[in-house]
Amino acid sequence: QSTLSGHEDGVVGVAVSPDGQILASSSWDKKILLWDVVSGEGISLPMSGHTESVQDVAFSPDGQTVASGSWDESVILWDSNSGLPLAAQPPLNGHTGSVRSVSFSPDGRILASASDDGTIILWNVDSGSWQMLACERANRNLTQAEWQRYFGDQPYAATCPDLRESPD
Repeated sequence: QSTLSGHEDGVVGVAVSPDGQILASSSWDKKILLWDVVSGEGISLPMSGHTESVQDVAFSPDGQTVASGSWDESVILWDSNSGLPLAAQPPLNGHTGSVRSVSFSPDGRILASASDDGTIILWNVDSGSWQMLACERANRNLTQAEWQRYFGDQPYAATCPDLRESPD
């Protein structure tokens, strides 16, 4: 038996990574903490970005992403390795009530969020679809700076192989 302490207020959500090595916890203190399951030690800085209580957390099937839902009516996607919000994805807004639950589809491409507003929103969180959307909107490949802004540390690749190269 282990007791994990670190939140400054009530803990309301927990999720275990698919490999069973990491535990994510959400709290009324507006933070998400990641824990090493074996040692019980915190493994990243508190994940802070919500303006209200964080109600639920979920790991993507590959364990690389943590989703969080909050009373602030938003969902945030986090890099589980760094504890930072995903550069490619701003907070997901669309609910008009507190987000109470988040869950990934088995393939990790869809995230479902449930809210006090009586709705469930299915979010397309597949990075491949973000690339297609970028191609459609810009009608060119992203520059190196744009790539870094939207895809973070992922290696640069032509987002639109059939379109012209973009100047940097």
